[in-house]
Amino acid sequence: MRERNCAAFSRCGSVRMIFSSVTLRTDPEILIAPTAVDTTAAGDSFIGGLCCAIAADAPMDKAVRYATTVSSITVTRHGALPSLPTKAEADAAFERIFGGAAKHTD
Repeated sequence: MRERNCAAFSRCGSVRMIFSSVTLRTDPEILIAPTAVDTTAAGDSFIGGLCCAIAADAPMDKAVRYATTVSSITVTRHGALPSLPTKAEADAAFERIFGGAAKHTD
């Protein structure tokens, strides 16, 4: 796996800014606005989705979109562990939201 320098700032399941190397930008394409019922585990699920996509060697933009998808599902459910989506749920939501295959590598 290649080394990456990146930070993403999220709030209630939606990424607001991505910092990668020396670039700081907002990405309106990844502002998903779910109806949040419980933000417990939103950050944990975002990091889990990001790590999953990075481990699959996804480009950083796609990895952040996948992580945002995972956390946007999480905030629509109550609790911590029960709110976490399965990979199949996350992949299906990613395809529905972004119109592309959820396969992490291009």
